[in-house]
Amino acid sequence: MKIFGRKSNLAWLVLIVVLSSSSAAAACTWILWIKQEIDFIYTIGPPSFSTEWKIQEALATQEKCEQFKKVSWNIKVKQIDLDKSPGIDKVITAPNWIYTHFRPGPTVAGGGTTLTFYCLPDTIDPRK
Repeated sequence: MKIFGRKSNLAWLVLIVVLSSSSAAAACTWILWIKQEIDFIYTIGPPSFSTEWKIQEALATQEKCEQFKKVSWNIKVKQIDLDKSPGIDKVITAPNWIYTHFRPGPTVAGGGTTLTFYCLPDTIDPRK
């Protein structure tokens, strides 16, 4: 008597693949990324825009990444407030987001820097 037929072997194979892929996804490293966007509006000439992604930290779990993201955001907000330079007009913050507006000057009519904090699995590269 045959206990497992071809269909049940296929079902087991599918189940093993699904379980192994879900456990692999759960075991991934989480990366804290900071996206920095800078824009300058000059008094003469075209505006300038740039975007840069920086890896801040790699952590074992999403929960640890989210915790570290909050701490990193708080530290950065305090640094900007303490290091406020004459060139900074104002700072606007929201969870995981910081905007620094530049004071107009002789060559710069305006602009600013935006920092956005993201926790992503190591399988996702936001630069692509």
